[in-house]
Amino acid sequence: YSFEEENKKINKTVVYFLGITKNKKTTTPKNFQAEIPKIKWANYKSTNKLLTHKEAKKILQQANEYLITRPAE
Repeated sequence: YSFEEENKKINKTVVYFLGITKNKKTTTPKNFQAEIPKIKWANYKSTNKLLTHKEAKKILQQANEYLITRPAE
């Protein structure tokens, strides 16, 4: 997506990663801290309330549907 800041067009790419963890550690791994300074665990309903962009909500819904319907490990 793009936006304007100080009369300059800024292009930004957002990448989403879906992962599974057995550990709810709430600190960002050192090799990701420059890009992700803070992380937060939230359930589907809380996350949906936090998101403000329509496309992000759509991606969250698709990820939730995948997690609900995927085969058990």
